[in-house]
Amino acid sequence: SYLTRQLGDLRDAAKTITQVGPGIQLKVTGKDEISEVSNAFNTMSAALEKSHLEFKQAIDTQEKLALELKQNQSILKATIASAMDAVITTDRHGQVLEFSQSAERMFGYRRDEIVGKDLASFVVPEKFREAHRQGLKHFRETGEAPVLGQRLELPALHKEGHEFLSELTISSVEVGDDTVFTAFMRDISDTKRTEQELQLAAEAFDANEAIFITNQDAEIVRVNHAFTRITGYSADEAIGQKPSILSSGEHSKDFFDNMWQHLKQDGVWSGEIVNHR
Repeated sequence: SYLTRQLGDLRDAAKTITQVGPGIQLKVTGKDEISEVSNAFNTMSAALEKSHLEFKQAIDTQEKLALELKQNQSILKATIASAMDAVITTDRHGQVLEFSQSAERMFGYRRDEIVGKDLASFVVPEKFREAHRQGLKHFRETGEAPVLGQRLELPALHKEGHEFLSELTISSVEVGDDTVFTAFMRDISDTKRTEQELQLAAEAFDANEAIFITNQDAEIVRVNHAFTRITGYSADEAIGQKPSILSSGEHSKDFFDNMWQHLKQDGVWSGEIVNHR
């Protein structure tokens, strides 16, 4: 009876472990062989409980990290998708790994048309492709890439065949034993065109003809040097005044009404005015 009772307790404890997990402890009172088996069972159960707890904690940690990774990936994906700059990722051989929506809009290619293919063959103008490939080869051989972290202005090629000026920044990231490159690009052709137009306008503003600019309230906001030379009014004297400071009194109200009517309707008026220095 003693033997079967002890063995029955061991059997029941083993079943409990399979159902609710390790940690159960048997009551041991004797010092015989059955008691030694029960003590060994208790040691095993405690060790299993500790291992089970550590394993559960590891699983919880992994699940938490996986959730954070998924959240970060979603944030990164949303950020890249909404970015105005084109984001292009390649491996060390120049094969496209990622092509953002902004890149699709900028270059005219769909993502599935270019991912997995040689970037230089699509967006780099032909005259620069060899230099691009030699730069990648130099990096693979030496680990040196002078263009990394630099802000460059380089021509880029659209799918339709026309070139446009782009601003480019490249960064590298070590992924295992490989290196991936991420390029951030923006089309600056309009910006450059605007800068050139502003430069031309500035040069024209310094012409020999007197020029003054007013706001919508007809208050002078800027004059050039020729204005001061011809009218005698310095910039400080003229700015904030109305053009009527030049009025000679030799023109009727109808004359100026006609001028403003043309300005409002056509945006331009041309004629002769007698002004007063």
